[in-house]
Amino acid sequence: RPVGATSVWESQRALGNAPGRHAKGLEVAAYAPASGGRPVKGSVRAVDSRIDPATRTRRVEAILANERHQLIPGATFTITLVAPGRSAIEAPGLAVQWDRAGSYVWKVGDNGAAVRTPVTILQRNPDSVLLDAELAPTDRIVAEGADSVREGTPLVDRSGESASTAAASSSAF
Repeated sequence: RPVGATSVWESQRALGNAPGRHAKGLEVAAYAPASGGRPVKGSVRAVDSRIDPATRTRRVEAILANERHQLIPGATFTITLVAPGRSAIEAPGLAVQWDRAGSYVWKVGDNGAAVRTPVTILQRNPDSVLLDAELAPTDRIVAEGADSVREGTPLVDRSGESASTAAASSSAF
């Protein structure tokens, strides 16, 4: 190990059958609360071949360039792993509606009227969902009160008042 390098073993939640998510060489950054937000960068050196069936995690070893000794034994720090992913649309969870035909959102059409747009939920997050849909990152969707909207309903943008519409944004997962 090079002088000033730190080896860290961390358990990472295994996402489905995605062995490539934790591949050797991926960029890693560690943030220690006492370091003033400056990351210690490094890369993945080894990935455990087994997933723990109880916790659905696997161990990942990273080598970090810790020349300034920002990371010390026993200290608490946050690890981020930059993994490749595909792009998806991120939207507020309340924007997604369901009926017999499946899940959908109401998009603001070119004429300002509501357009039903089918979606598939790829991932749920605490404040949002990632969607597979025919939506562009610049499309506006109804975020609040979507249950009272019908096809063709004229929509008024009150995002300044009550955040009733939200812009769909692109995110990686």
